[in-house]
Amino acid sequence: MRATTPTVVDLRNIYPPEDLVRRGFTYVGIGRGSKAPRG
Repeated sequence: MRATTPTVVDLRNIYPPEDLVRRGFTYVGIGRGSKAPRG
């Protein structure tokens, strides 16, 4: 099974989730939860 969108797993919470989601990534941050682009 392939992912339909690129995924970033941020183990250190160094990336702003909103920026990554806006660029089309699915974001998973440890302690922050997940965010995915809409659409």
